[in-house]
Amino acid sequence: MTDEDRIVHRMQIELLYEALPKSLVASSVVAIALCVIQYYAVDAIAVQVWLILFLLLTVSRLLLWHHYQSTSNRDYKYFDRLSMTSSLAAGAIWGSAGVFLFPVDNMEHQFFLAFALAGMAAGSVAVLSYRREQAWGFITLILLPITIQWMISGHPLSIAEGAMTLAFTAVLYSMAAMTARNAITTLKAEVTAEKVAAAAARDRDFLKLVIDTIPARVFWKDSQSRYIGSNELFAHDAGFNSVEELIGKCDEDLVWRDQAASLRASDLRVIESGEPLLNFEDKALMVSGSMRMREISKAPIRNSTGNVIGVLGTYHDITEKLEIETQLRQAQKMEAVGTLVAGIAHEFNNMLATITGNLYLARNQIDQGELSSACEYIDLSQQSGFDAAAMIRQLMTFSRKDQSLMKMATIEMNAWLTNSAKLVKSSVPGNVTIQITQSSEDVYINADSTLLLQILVNLVNNACDALGAREHPCIEISLTAGIADKAFKSVHNNFKAEEYVALAVADNGEGIPESVRERIFEPFFTTKSVGSGTGLGLAIVQGAMQSHRGCIDLQSATDQGTTFSLYFPRLMNMQNTTDEKPVAPADVPKGHGELILIADDEPNVLLMLAAVLTKFGYNVIKATDGEEAVSLFAEHAEEVRMVILDVIMPNMIGPVAARKIREIRPSVPLAFCTGYSQEEMRDELKNVGNFNLLSKPFQTEELGRLIGSMISS
Repeated sequence: MTDEDRIVHRMQIELLYEALPKSLVASSVVAIALCVIQYYAVDAIAVQVWLILFLLLTVSRLLLWHHYQSTSNRDYKYFDRLSMTSSLAAGAIWGSAGVFLFPVDNMEHQFFLAFALAGMAAGSVAVLSYRREQAWGFITLILLPITIQWMISGHPLSIAEGAMTLAFTAVLYSMAAMTARNAITTLKAEVTAEKVAAAAARDRDFLKLVIDTIPARVFWKDSQSRYIGSNELFAHDAGFNSVEELIGKCDEDLVWRDQAASLRASDLRVIESGEPLLNFEDKALMVSGSMRMREISKAPIRNSTGNVIGVLGTYHDITEKLEIETQLRQAQKMEAVGTLVAGIAHEFNNMLATITGNLYLARNQIDQGELSSACEYIDLSQQSGFDAAAMIRQLMTFSRKDQSLMKMATIEMNAWLTNSAKLVKSSVPGNVTIQITQSSEDVYINADSTLLLQILVNLVNNACDALGAREHPCIEISLTAGIADKAFKSVHNNFKAEEYVALAVADNGEGIPESVRERIFEPFFTTKSVGSGTGLGLAIVQGAMQSHRGCIDLQSATDQGTTFSLYFPRLMNMQNTTDEKPVAPADVPKGHGELILIADDEPNVLLMLAAVLTKFGYNVIKATDGEEAVSLFAEHAEEVRMVILDVIMPNMIGPVAARKIREIRPSVPLAFCTGYSQEEMRDELKNVGNFNLLSKPFQTEELGRLIGSMISS
């Protein structure tokens, strides 16, 4: 018998004795039930004698199990023989039931007896699955007597039952053999796995290097992130007087224990990937009591067979270096902020000039009685105000804080490009030729059409700036579709779709110098003069493409032009949702004296809201903060038809005031007006429930429709 066979034999015996108590309990339950049911069908004395014999055998098998458990140095061959003997004895006892408990004249009780014995025989296939011979012996002894009883009775039905029992016995033989074979295969696989693991543990051989002369901290760990060596510099940093004190410790045991989890994670990454992890930083407490920044590199240690068996690492203190870099970054950040402020100031000054100039003209027209002309100037001022709001939304898009305002829809790009080209052409100088090339097939994407137009306008504006004094300036906008194959995804590895729709904007301008191509998507970076741009155009395009799960490709050559290709995930078998006729906005409903409570801490906004609502036909009560709003609502709880609150106010913010108002009257309609993005307000408003949100600035007609719908509902 080989070592493997001996181990498998031992495991078989252990599993047999492990299952013995449960099998004794189950067989006892079946035996008692059988005796109770058969008690009046056969001789009562025979039932009693059989039950006593069964219980004596059960007690003896229980003592055998106790003997096995209490033996420390076991002879498994000895216990194998005892297990075989007890199983055969049990089979004989159960087989005798087919004689002593067999009711000759009662077929129903015969069937029940056969059912019980068949169940015990079938159960042995699972319990004795690790020892095929025991299972066969048990099955034979338990089913043979009742089979003989049926065969010698001479009754045709009984003979048929006997034949069926023989067939059932053959099936159980086959099942027992197959189960035993599978069980032994499983045990051998476990033995093999254990031997491989033991061999791997024995094969671990670590190489110890003497590196105290290296002017860096060096250490090495085993695969469990336990230190097995270092140089003296590292041991001193870790708080030990010698390397020997460090061996066997983990990062949890060292002075920088607060960083233990991240250090262990980096160890695991190196061990699992087999690749080095270079030049990453962490902040750790040193034995001196000071916090120091470290630049750490880790590499896998491999044995002679190439297996990773540990981690070799080194670090050096970069605290002073980082302090110098921080000062430099602060200076660069202030320079970038200056560029941004100058660009935004330029844009806003233009808009403010438009607003104030048109308001001046409107006042003159009113003084002269030309009200229609005055309205035109006021409309222009209003439009400039909304243009300023659009710039703020661009900044929010760049900062990725306004994703909640995105309205994604299925768009057929050929139709969209036809409509968008009209707007784009109107913003391009007359000497610039715009060429539109559409796809030869319908192509659909999931996108926010407004943001999509913003992307196109930004790219076209950049193209116009790049054309300079070209004799024949030209911008080509093309639409194509393609397969995102392996070559495509090797370049754009974050693109997940199988097919793409490409929107390309190409110009024949001066091109982008190679020295700045890597920086063009950086926020605030611009090659324009101060005040000519914010440096956010391409950064916004990149952020928008990320929101659409797309990617950007740039091709540019000096004096030959630039092409920006935008790749969107293509939707297949979609119906166009952009051809629907626009629905005219509903008329603004007029109020009939309903009372509305408004609260805002900005006096001018509060006066404007009150005037607008009064114009719409509502009565208004005003509050300048959340506490006053709650107090006024408590006084007029039954009269107030709707509450409009600013989100951020002194003394009590809008959401808190709203919850207190709802405690007074849960059904009151609520709306919030805020200059912050919906994304930023989500946490503040999550516990309010059943409200509407208006982003400042808003059109008064939009406010009127919202109030009308909320009051009417």
